[in-house]
Amino acid sequence: MKGPGVKKLISSLTGMIFIIIFVIIPLACNAIAASGSPTISANLTDVSPSPTITPEQPLRQVFSSPKWEIDHVTIMVNNSGGPIEVHAYIDDRSNVNIIPIKAGENRKVSTNPIIAETGQIVNFGFMAYENGSLIDSREGTFTVIQTPTPTPLPPETASIKGTILDAVTNNPVVGAEVIIVSKTYDKQYPTAVTDEYGSFKLDKMYPDKYSITVKATGYKPAYLDLDRIDGDQVLSDIKLEKYVAATTTPTPSPEPSAVQGWLNLLTSPQACVAFISSTVAVIVSLTVIYEWLQRQKERRKKEGQ
Repeated sequence: MKGPGVKKLISSLTGMIFIIIFVIIPLACNAIAASGSPTISANLTDVSPSPTITPEQPLRQVFSSPKWEIDHVTIMVNNSGGPIEVHAYIDDRSNVNIIPIKAGENRKVSTNPIIAETGQIVNFGFMAYENGSLIDSREGTFTVIQTPTPTPLPPETASIKGTILDAVTNNPVVGAEVIIVSKTYDKQYPTAVTDEYGSFKLDKMYPDKYSITVKATGYKPAYLDLDRIDGDQVLSDIKLEKYVAATTTPTPSPEPSAVQGWLNLLTSPQACVAFISSTVAVIVSLTVIYEWLQRQKERRKKEGQ
C-alpha cells in the first residue's frame, strides 16, 4: 500500500513539474519581457537612434510671369492640383485681393486696380496657398511707363441671390460664405454670408460671367460657373455635402501564450535569466523532495524487516 502511494506522489510531482517548466515559466517570462524593463547587457553602449528628418514638402509651381496692365498686375495660374487660394497685393500688402482657384483650373488673376503715375515704382505680389500652406509665390516691382485712360467699365446693374442647403437634410446652412468673382473683369465682390434661412444676395454687379465658391464649416466646398447675367439672377438651391470623419478599428493585442514565452526566451536576455533562475529553483526543490522520498523508502524497508 505504501509503494503505490509513493509512485502516485512521484507521478503527481512529475506532472506539476511539467506544467511549471513548459507552461507557467514561459508565460511568466513572456510577461517579464512585455513589461518594458531594461535589458541586461554587458560591454554594450546604449546608442539612441538618430531622429528621422522628414523633408519639407516641395513647392508646387502654379504661377507664370506677371504683367502690368494699365492700373493693375495680372498673372496666369495653372493649377494642376487641389483647390488653392491666391492672395494678390499691390503697392501695399494690406491692399490684397483673394481669389479662390478650383482644382485643375487655369485662369488669369489680378491685383486690385490703383492710380499710378508715370515713373512710379509699384510693388506687387502673388501667393498661392493650399490648405493654409504656401506652395508658390511671385513678388517684384514694376516701373509705370505710362498710364493710359482705362476703358470705362459697364454699370453694375446685375444681382445674384440664392439659398445654400444641406445635401442630406435640406436644412439651410447658416453662415456659409459665398465668394463671387467676375471672369471678364477679374473682380471679386465682398463675400456674402448666408442668413438663418441659408439665403444670400449680392447687388451692384457687372453684367458678366461669374465663378462662385461656397464654403461652410464642416462641409465640402462647392464650385459653380454662371453664364452671363444681365439683370437679377436667382440661382437654383446650392447643396453642400458634409465631410465624413474617418474611423479606424483598433487592432486587439494578442493574448500571451506559452509558445510566445519560449520565443521570448530566445530573444530577451532578461527573460532567459528569469527562466534559468526558475529552472534552478525547481531542480533544487526536486532534488530535496527526491532525497526525502529515498530516505522514507529506506526507512520503510528497515521497518519491514
